[in-house]
Amino acid sequence: MFMLSLRARLFVIPSVVVLAALVATLAFVLHTTRMRVAAEAGPGMRLAELLVSRTLREIGPLPDDRALLQKLASDLPPLRHVKLFVRPLSAVDAHPTDVDPLAELAGANGGRVPHWFVRLVATPPRFAVIPLKREGRIIGAVDVISNPIDEIAEIWAEWKFLAMLLCLLGIAIVALLRWTSGMALRPLADLAKGLEALEHGRFESIRPPVRLAELRPIAQRFDNLAHALRELSEANHRLIERLMLVQEAERKDIARELHEEFGPSLFAIRAEVASLLRLAAKMGKAGVKMVERAEAIGMLADTMQRSTSRLLDRLRPLILEQMGLAEALRQLVQSFEERSPEIGFILELPAQPLHLQERAALGVFRIVQECLTNAVRHAKARTVMVRLSFTTAGALVVSVEDDGCGILPEQRPGFGLMGMQERARALGGELSLARGSSGGTLVTITLPLAESQMMADAK
Repeated sequence: MFMLSLRARLFVIPSVVVLAALVATLAFVLHTTRMRVAAEAGPGMRLAELLVSRTLREIGPLPDDRALLQKLASDLPPLRHVKLFVRPLSAVDAHPTDVDPLAELAGANGGRVPHWFVRLVATPPRFAVIPLKREGRIIGAVDVISNPIDEIAEIWAEWKFLAMLLCLLGIAIVALLRWTSGMALRPLADLAKGLEALEHGRFESIRPPVRLAELRPIAQRFDNLAHALRELSEANHRLIERLMLVQEAERKDIARELHEEFGPSLFAIRAEVASLLRLAAKMGKAGVKMVERAEAIGMLADTMQRSTSRLLDRLRPLILEQMGLAEALRQLVQSFEERSPEIGFILELPAQPLHLQERAALGVFRIVQECLTNAVRHAKARTVMVRLSFTTAGALVVSVEDDGCGILPEQRPGFGLMGMQERARALGGELSLARGSSGGTLVTITLPLAESQMMADAK
């Protein structure tokens, strides 16, 4: 009982009570039926004695005993609750004691009443013997046996009607209980759906409105909570979007400053190194050490140039602005292949060109970059596939799948995943995380590209 739901308790407990009441009612009716059958036996036996005496008086004188017994047997009318057997004095008892009277009674009803019901309600038959006298001597007897089968047949019809009526009434009550419990608990189901929506980040009000007075205050406070959470979530989304815009703008400024400051400086260092090398060549053996130092400075300048280039690519991929999203993704995958040669990277691009505006292209690039970084750092993958495709509705689908260990159930999403979700949401798309076909992680981003996200020159 403690494991049952509230609806089951509201439905099962009253149903059991109704069923018990029906069984008790039918049991009480059966008890009164036995009393009724027993009560009818006594008057029937007395009526049989009066009927035999009256019939004997009406017969009058007859020539012999046999004729009198035959005339009495033919003149006795059938009685409702008893059976009469006329026998001479020398005849064997019509109903020996080894015969089951209830079995005879059940077989005598002609199939009108089931045998089990006859045995259930019938009382043991009552016997009486009325002696027949003629001229002061006994010539025979009339055996009187109670026969309540007609009464039982009437009771069976009444009991059957009552049982059907009670069963229909019980079914109606149970159905009504089920319907009313469902109606009463529907607001709780609406509250549960509302809480599930809150859990998944959907802040809708409860629909339809709760009409139950006891739950209406809870529903109102739930709607207030959903409204407050919706406003808070929208404010957080706006803040995160603003932070990402500021971050990208800051990255762009830093990349520009690095390019403008470090580029000329490194070029000047290389020019000075070349000048030192020419000067050292004129000095002969005295300039050997100067050549070594100059070449070391040149190597350091080359290292700084490569580091600055990688840093610029991370801050602001210039190739994204110059060559477009497809070429930027190829270069991104190639850079990961160089840094992680033990992992196989696969890039599949659609046949049609990817004409996206800077904001949408940068969002897709950052999402793929974060997915590849997670696959290299955490997934322990051997293969990573990046696939871009268009749906029939024109939406861009970006999927990144690896064959690594996947995301553990107890693992909480980090800031990287939250950042990808916010980027997808800012572009009007959706991000889903699932287990891939190879057991690893599958990240899918669906971006319904609007006209505002397509490049103006994509004609």
